[in-house]
Amino acid sequence: AELLGSLSWLGFGFICVGSIMPEPRAGNPFPRLVRYREQESIADSMGVPSKGRDYALGRLRHAGRRRVPVCANVGGFSAEAIAAGVRDVAPHVDMIELSLMCPNVLQAGETFDEIGMLRGVLDRIEGRTANVIVRVPNDTTQVPDRLAELVEVCVAAGIGGLKVGGGRRVTEPGLGSGAGTLH
Repeated sequence: AELLGSLSWLGFGFICVGSIMPEPRAGNPFPRLVRYREQESIADSMGVPSKGRDYALGRLRHAGRRRVPVCANVGGFSAEAIAAGVRDVAPHVDMIELSLMCPNVLQAGETFDEIGMLRGVLDRIEGRTANVIVRVPNDTTQVPDRLAELVEVCVAAGIGGLKVGGGRRVTEPGLGSGAGTLH
């Protein structure tokens, strides 16, 4: 949220800050982006760098006048951590994007229960879902039954929207971590 005031004057329809993580995180080793000009695509391996929730809250509280809606991408490694982030950040933004997981923090072959995580978050923020959108994990989009279940959970909870990306995991020696997500 460091450039929130300035960015809000540049003509964007909204601004999304984050990921806002509970504690500061360095993220993955550099380089974190590789551009493929011929395919007009990018591979990234950010690894959720963040100065932490307290820092972001301080910036959001003192952001000053802005011209566009602000969305906060809230993440964490447990349902309680994400729900606490939602509760803390909600008074300072127009909408919240739940980030259930970042594929660039998982090790090769590691699995993640994104639907269990989502249910855990929703149980803890019950009644606060109208201005919440869920970022659908890239791997979930590849499994139709999982995607359908996640959508059903969101509809039942009154989630305001879904953000569906199209990335997929790739091995990329040019990234500091050796692998990332192709967009």
